[in-house]
Amino acid sequence: MYYRLATVILAYFLKFVNMGRKKEVQVELYERIASLCKTNGLSIAGLEKELGFGNGTINRWGKGTSPTVEKLQAVAEFFGCTVEWLIRG
Repeated sequence: MYYRLATVILAYFLKFVNMGRKKEVQVELYERIASLCKTNGLSIAGLEKELGFGNGTINRWGKGTSPTVEKLQAVAEFFGCTVEWLIRG
């Protein structure tokens, strides 16, 4: 169920990419994750390490690299929020 939901949400995310909002959406995604990290006393690098992501993975999302559904889901589960909220607010 979660994978299907994440797939639908990623499709929504990619819709914005096709509409020229890619940079805005990705910056907003990064800012939400950074805010969650700050609220929980964690750095972005600390979150990446905690989730087993490569160094700089989340920073690259804010600069134009699209995240995978699995990684978005991992971040959402870690913070107890939804993938949709990470993407849309």
